[in-house]
Amino acid sequence: MSADPAGRKPKPLMHVPEVADLFEVDPETVRVWARTGKLRSRRNPGGRVLIFLRSDVEALLDEEFNGTGTAPEQRMGA
Repeated sequence: MSADPAGRKPKPLMHVPEVADLFEVDPETVRVWARTGKLRSRRNPGGRVLIFLRSDVEALLDEEFNGTGTAPEQRMGA
């Protein structure tokens, strides 16, 4: 993923809604991925909010599109 048009670097951390939008899945799916270990996650210091390293999300995205997985639109039957 590249920097945005304004030239800013992408944030190193992502939250559930951002990951869900990227993969075009429901946020609960992202939570399941975190619980099952498909996507490494961490909790914020208060222990409530799931956060993901952008590098982990990008690795899963790469695996989904270029590895053994399928693109989101293929999973949805489009």
